[in-house]
Amino acid sequence: MRRLLSLLVMLTLTCCTPSAQAAAATQPAPATLGPVIEQFIGALKSADTEGVMQLVGLAQVRTFGSTADSDARQMAEMFGASALLSSRVFADVPQQLATDISQDIATNDVPVATKRRMTPADPTEANATAARLIRQTLKPQPGESVGVLVFYQSPVLDSAADGRVLLVLVKIKLSDSEPAIASIVFGDPLTGL
Repeated sequence: MRRLLSLLVMLTLTCCTPSAQAAAATQPAPATLGPVIEQFIGALKSADTEGVMQLVGLAQVRTFGSTADSDARQMAEMFGASALLSSRVFADVPQQLATDISQDIATNDVPVATKRRMTPADPTEANATAARLIRQTLKPQPGESVGVLVFYQSPVLDSAADGRVLLVLVKIKLSDSEPAIASIVFGDPLTGL
């Protein structure tokens, strides 16, 4: 019995040390992927439909909750007048995305009601749900990175009284050793629009 207890204590200490926690955290993607996302953000923010279409190329583009292909023009129009709250690129599926997004929203100039709505009651469950959403929508494979863009659409542009938070999930792969956008899912993951 003492041996079992010692083994459990040792396993607990090993699993909970900072180095084990750091190893379990999602690693940021290599810096070489940043320019692709920056160019994409620039094209979205300036509503540069041609620029968005050129960067997207033959990538699959869909809205949340849809299996049908969407139009890059629709995406450019939706995000052109929205405020970018944050952008991140990960080497793999992020494991604390809901927490990250909640913190990004809390530190930006958005209505208090939006901040409250986007603060998860159960961060562990919210993070697991966000990771599952990325796996189900982007289906990233080993070696493919994930970009996450968070936008706020003000109530002037949206019927929601306090506006809404919109996401753009981007799968990035290396094509001929150059990063390229492989697929995009965008919109409001809560409503599918």
